[in-house]
Amino acid sequence: MIVHAAIDLLDGHVVQLVQGDPARERLRLPDPAQVAADWMAAGAPALHVIDLDAALGRGGNGAILEALLGAAQVPVQVGGGIRSRGDVERWKRAGAARVVVGTRAVRDPAWLAALVESHPDFVVLAADVRAGSVVVDGWQCDTRSTPAGLLRACDELALAAVLVTDVGREGTLSGVDTALFKTLLAETRHPLIAAGSITTMDDLARLQEAGVAEAVVGTSLYTGAISVEQLRGAYWQ
Repeated sequence: MIVHAAIDLLDGHVVQLVQGDPARERLRLPDPAQVAADWMAAGAPALHVIDLDAALGRGGNGAILEALLGAAQVPVQVGGGIRSRGDVERWKRAGAARVVVGTRAVRDPAWLAALVESHPDFVVLAADVRAGSVVVDGWQCDTRSTPAGLLRACDELALAAVLVTDVGREGTLSGVDTALFKTLLAETRHPLIAAGSITTMDDLARLQEAGVAEAVVGTSLYTGAISVEQLRGAYWQ
């Protein structure tokens, strides 16, 4: 299982938020380039970089993200506010290994299908879930649709993967809901990326045993709940 290090960008800084709420910052670091360099030096095999400002529709961190991609020595998947073909092509040219699309993909299935046809095995579909429903617009809007239904509807597309974030647990260090990911694994043929309060090495082991292909660790990594040394012994180099 590939374990990504998460880098969430807000106001030019790296942050970790509780349940995706910008008013509930658990930490803030001032130098995204240094954070990315540190995780790569520690052995992270991949980075998961999200532009929260773009996701929330209040600007963006494009120059910072382009610099991170230019300096990256590992694959980087990029997300946050990617809602046009031009956005996707911009990040592909900049060196992203994959792009994560959520809001427009959920609201406009025809757009997603055309995008994936043009860029097969490059697009990751975000099925962000809170209280059983898919949420969009930076996790601020409940669509009242289920993640299982969304994954089934997209099963024939040439997606690179599907990313399921358990928003209600995100940043809480309360432990992963393995049952959620087991249920959704049965709804898709695509590799599944799990995110949301992966707090311990046991959480990672349970996800791997369930068949999850990749995982994103953020708050647990920044707080030391999961140490670099532990990850090096199992998932990182």
